[in-house]
Amino acid sequence: MTEYLVFDEENNIHGIEGIVRNITEHSVTKKRISSMLYSDTLTGISNRLHLETLMEKLIVDNYKKNNTFSMLFLDLDHFKHINDTLGHDVGDILLQEVAENISNSIRQEDIFARIGGDEFVIIFKDMKEEQLVMTVEKLMKVIHNLRTINEYKLRVTASIGIVMYPQDGKSTVDLMKSADIAMYESKKRGRNTYTFFQNKHSDSLQNELQMMQDMSLSVDNNEFELHYQPKVLVKGNQVIAAEALVRWEHPTLGHISPKEFIPLAENTGLILKLGRWVVKEVCKFISSFNVLSNNQKMNISINISIRQFQQENLYEVLKENIAKYGIDGSQISLEITESIMMENFDEMVEKLNKIKTLGVYISLDDFGTGYSTLSYLSKLSIDELKIDKAFVDEIPINGDSTIVLDTIIAMGKTLNMSVVAEGVEHEYQRQYLEDKGCDIYQGYLFSKPLMEDAYVDAYVVD
Repeated sequence: MTEYLVFDEENNIHGIEGIVRNITEHSVTKKRISSMLYSDTLTGISNRLHLETLMEKLIVDNYKKNNTFSMLFLDLDHFKHINDTLGHDVGDILLQEVAENISNSIRQEDIFARIGGDEFVIIFKDMKEEQLVMTVEKLMKVIHNLRTINEYKLRVTASIGIVMYPQDGKSTVDLMKSADIAMYESKKRGRNTYTFFQNKHSDSLQNELQMMQDMSLSVDNNEFELHYQPKVLVKGNQVIAAEALVRWEHPTLGHISPKEFIPLAENTGLILKLGRWVVKEVCKFISSFNVLSNNQKMNISINISIRQFQQENLYEVLKENIAKYGIDGSQISLEITESIMMENFDEMVEKLNKIKTLGVYISLDDFGTGYSTLSYLSKLSIDELKIDKAFVDEIPINGDSTIVLDTIIAMGKTLNMSVVAEGVEHEYQRQYLEDKGCDIYQGYLFSKPLMEDAYVDAYVVD
C-alpha cells in the first residue's frame, strides 16, 4: 500500500489521517459559523438574515410554479412593560418559551424566525385560508397560556398581521411592509387579534405618517387649540371649573379626532411637546380669566399621559408656568389615569407629592375602567375621582336599581374626595347623581366643550 504524503504551506508533512481530520474540523467549523449567521442566539430559531434568504428562494420557486404562501408578522403586546418592570432576564425567558411553544405548534416545513425584539415571522406553505385562520387562532391561544417565570405568573397576547403572496407583495420587502401595516392595524383594533392586509390599511398608515410629520410643526404654528368643557355642581348647576381638551384642525386633512392624534403623539414622543404647550396655554388662559373676573377663581383640569408622567419633569414645567403667568397652583388640576399609578407606584407617589407642594389638585380619571387601585387610594394624595361615562350610561331611567356607580360614589365620599361624573347627557342621569351624593358633573346636558372666547363670554362674572 502506497503512503501518500502531503506538504502544507510550511513544508510540514501530513499523512492521510491528518487530511481527514483537517477536513472534518473544517466542516464542523463551517456548520458552526453557518449556525451563528442564520440562528437567533436567544431562541435558537431562524434569525432575520436566514428568513430573508429563505423568503427569496421561496418567492423564486413559487413564481415559477405559480403557487402562493402566507406570512404572519407577530408582535407581543406590551412586552416593553414586562422588560421595564420585571427585568430583561424575565423578558428573555418569556421570548424563549413563546418561541418554543410556537415551534411545537406549527409544521416542520413551516418557516419560523425572530426578526428582532419581540417580533416574529411565520411562513406557511400550501395552506388554505380556512386552515390558516384555525392555525392563527390556535397560535394565539398557545401564546396566551399562563406561564410562571421566576415566580411571576404571566400571560401575554400578540398582535398579528397576515399577508398572502403574491397579491400583497411580490418581493420580500413588499411582503414585510404589508405584514407590518396589517400588524399595526391589529394594534389599533385593541391588540390580541389578527388582521389580513388590505390596501386601505396602507392608505390609513400614509395618513398617520403625514400626521406624525406635521404634528410638531402644527404645535409651533398654533394649529392646535384648546376647548373647555364646564364642570358643574350637581346641585344648583353652578360652573366651578373646566376641563381643557385638545383639538386639531389640520390644514389639509381637516378636523382630526383626539382618538387619532393622541395615540400617535404618545408613540412618537410628541406628547411631551404637546403637553408642555397645553400647560402653557392653560396657565395663560387662567391668567386672562383672572383679570376679567375678580369675583371668581378659574380652575382648569389638564389630562396627563403615562409618557408625560414618566419622561417629563412635570413639577418644573408647572412651576415655571405658574410663576410666569402669576396664577395660583390651586387653579390647576392634573387628571391622571389608574394605569399611570401601576407603572411604578412608589415613584409616582413621590412625583405626585412633589407636584402637590405647588398647590395643584390631582384627579383620578376614568376610575373603574382600568387597573384595580382600591388598595392604593388611601395612600394617594388624590383630591377627585372622575367616573367614566360608561358607568353613567348604566343609570336606569326609572332610577330604582343598584349599579356599580353607587359604590364608586360612596367610596369617594368615604375617602373625602370630590366625585365627578363624565358624559352626563340626560336630566334623569343628573337627578340620579344628585340622589346618590355625586358632587360634580360634565356633559352635553349642560354644555359641550367651548372655544376660549365662547367660554369667557358664557361664564365670566364681572
